[in-house]
Amino acid sequence: MTTQQERVLLIEKLLQMTSADARLELIKQNEKNIDEQFFGLFSRIAQNAMQSGQEPIARALIELQKQLLEETAFGRQLKESVAEMEAATKVLQDAGKSLTRELLLDFVIAAPSEARIRAYVSLARGGMDYVFFQNLSDKIEQAAAEEKTRLESIREKLLGFVADVDKQLEARFKQAQEFVENILNQEDVEKATQENIEAFTQDAAEVVNQLLRQASESNDYTRMGKLQKMVQVLQSASAPPPEIAFIEQLLQTPDEAAVEQMLSENEEIVNQQFVDALSGLIAQIESQGDANPEAQAMTGKLTEIYKVALKRVMKKNMG
Repeated sequence: MTTQQERVLLIEKLLQMTSADARLELIKQNEKNIDEQFFGLFSRIAQNAMQSGQEPIARALIELQKQLLEETAFGRQLKESVAEMEAATKVLQDAGKSLTRELLLDFVIAAPSEARIRAYVSLARGGMDYVFFQNLSDKIEQAAAEEKTRLESIREKLLGFVADVDKQLEARFKQAQEFVENILNQEDVEKATQENIEAFTQDAAEVVNQLLRQASESNDYTRMGKLQKMVQVLQSASAPPPEIAFIEQLLQTPDEAAVEQMLSENEEIVNQQFVDALSGLIAQIESQGDANPEAQAMTGKLTEIYKVALKRVMKKNMG
């Protein structure tokens, strides 16, 4: 069984090799160890390198990842899964509000691969209920021999994928519940929540809301108090920075004069940090290369606000 340390050492060895052919040889020798856990660790290391500004290492990891995705069995499978997930996401997004169980079933039946069916299950498990499977059973009963066999095979795969997703959801929920309960058991819940704020996932937030409802229904006021403190810390952490909230207000102004007035009335927030936030937003939108009229209009408005704000900050610094 491959240990975490052995995976780290393998990644380090691969990074030290400058020749693609030499890396390929080492990859082939260790292919059985390049599995889901390996790619999970690899992803975390790459993310940490990017977040800590280690650009040379991040670039090297990206190049290595491309080779791993192309040259290993699990990598090729992972690459296909990602592509199918993206394709399934687009299909469901295009359907939008018109998506029904019947339409979802049509998408599944028309899926070009098993990986696409798995992607639909991951993205739309909630729509695959008793009625969904009853509709599939009706189609199977009405189908001719060859089509009937194909649909029965799809149903069998669907049931297996649904069971897998349900197990994963159950495990995630259990982990989130244990995490929240551990914080609730701390002497200072508010402090413990603040110290563990980065570890709060969406699952953990949902557990908190569920536990709060249960405590309210059972009139457990002590538990309710602890949970409410937790909720307050989470809400404070999720609130946008004051600079961003103010920019959102400025975007609603009708003209430059109104922008000037708002900036004048909120002098304390118009500083270098505010100007940097504006510049960052403009760069972020432009880097996405979005040519739709709404994005262009927002960039134009932000640029106007930036120019006016920059003048005020420069004037303030000179004064």
